[in-house]
Amino acid sequence: MKTFIHLLCAGIFWIWNICFLLAVYFGLLPVAGFEILRAMVDGSIPFPFVVSLVGILLVPPICTALGAWRLRKHPVLLMRLFYGIEAPLFGLLLLRLFILRDTTAASTFALVAFGLAIATFATELFFGYAAYKKPLAWFQMVTHSLVLMVGLYVGGILLFYTVPALCVFLYNAFQLSWLGHYLLALVRNPVYTAFVSLAWLFLVGFSCTLFVAMPYALVNMYTRSWGRIFTAFGRQHGWRQGSVITGGVAIATLLLFIQTQGQPQVRAFDLLEPLPQTAAERQAVLAQAEPVRQGLTNAYLHAYRYLSPWEESNSLAGWYRHLFNLSEDQAQFWQDWHNRFFSPFLYQGKRADDAKAAELYAQVFDQPIQKAERTAIQRALESTVNREETKAGLLNINQDIVYLAEQKVSVQEQGDWAEVSIFERYENPTIDDQEIFYAFSLPESAVITGLWLGDNLEPQTRFPFVVSPRGAAQKVYNAEVERGQVQPATDPALLEQVGPRQYRLRVFPIPARDWVTKKPGRTDLWLTYVTPPQEGQWPLPQLTEKRSIYWDR
Repeated sequence: MKTFIHLLCAGIFWIWNICFLLAVYFGLLPVAGFEILRAMVDGSIPFPFVVSLVGILLVPPICTALGAWRLRKHPVLLMRLFYGIEAPLFGLLLLRLFILRDTTAASTFALVAFGLAIATFATELFFGYAAYKKPLAWFQMVTHSLVLMVGLYVGGILLFYTVPALCVFLYNAFQLSWLGHYLLALVRNPVYTAFVSLAWLFLVGFSCTLFVAMPYALVNMYTRSWGRIFTAFGRQHGWRQGSVITGGVAIATLLLFIQTQGQPQVRAFDLLEPLPQTAAERQAVLAQAEPVRQGLTNAYLHAYRYLSPWEESNSLAGWYRHLFNLSEDQAQFWQDWHNRFFSPFLYQGKRADDAKAAELYAQVFDQPIQKAERTAIQRALESTVNREETKAGLLNINQDIVYLAEQKVSVQEQGDWAEVSIFERYENPTIDDQEIFYAFSLPESAVITGLWLGDNLEPQTRFPFVVSPRGAAQKVYNAEVERGQVQPATDPALLEQVGPRQYRLRVFPIPARDWVTKKPGRTDLWLTYVTPPQEGQWPLPQLTEKRSIYWDR
């Protein structure tokens, strides 16, 4: 029996890691590796995600090498390496890559505690108990008490998912809807398809079965790791000291967990309900400007900082009702407990709070939240794969996104007036369609006579313009921008007079770069206006603001 257990432990570790290395390094990377590398270099993948992606690619081969070097003769220790270090660390990186974005105090505490627990478990696995170094022994006792808490916490979360996940996996596997695509690929490239599919079959199959066992294995290994250190520490320094340390760390961990759950938008909305009307009420709110600012910013960014609002985290209840035929109250009981465990990652409010926060911020602080909290918002945007909105908003002021590749100005004099023509070519090197924005002024006596867009240098091929009332023009333009996010848009531009001498120009789309040739997408623009001279010169537009566009000398 002992021999069978050792063979099973070694088999789980080596088969999963070998399948991962074959599937990723010989199946995925030869096909998509160049594109992934190029995306890392040109910044299409944000830096935090580069770290997570590199970590995902390196953790299995490093653990495989450590297993072969230090633990190949100890199958049980290979299981500790796999379930206690490799699988949790791999899961943590996947969580950071695909789910978590801009972190909060609560999510940061959870991630740091999890990472510290993994490092502590790894130290005990490879180096054991520091019996001859008292300060290090006390430090191990403290950190292993945290290992115990983290093991119980993570195991509790995973228990909500393992059984239903296994049921869904078995159901989809026996549906056989994938069989036709697989047979077609097998006919086209039999050797490669058979090799990769076999590796993925083992990898996915082992991953699913191991995921089901993960809560039990992780809780068991982290608890036993704490138990080994507690026993050794108790024999050397006294059982009472070990118990006091474990109890103290447990209480401190729970208090920090509870303390970090507070979300500042709750207080901010309370302070602004109802909105202050008198000067005294407004002054009372401004006296607490910092918590109000933090709360409204957190509400505005909740889509980037949390997985979902608490009240919308209800998929587990539906899942349980469908799979296990539970009543609504029974399923909601498990959902509520799940949400309590997951509270660091759930938003205490409503999905529409971002718009509410932006409106309240402008009313209280007399400036747009995008401009006042630009640093925090940009950090949140850079923490997710889809960093840029299509529209050139306040966050894009002076950002280098679309390149002004060419500009020409020509003047046709007609006595005491002249027609000025400005031509510009825009190039977009990014993978998304982009919008540019200009705010500029002209003399009151100047009159704009035309605005055209095109995709080459020939004026005769440019698209005709239409003069419309401002509201109608904005409606058409915004509809084209929204439509262009899901399908190719026509080339709209919107030129508005927003003051006696003030104009606003928006152009969309500057098309994304070509995936085949890698050449940047381009758009040409012509603007003409007539003007009398000023101080013997023909006046040019005076730029007051630009967004998403840049140029060099």
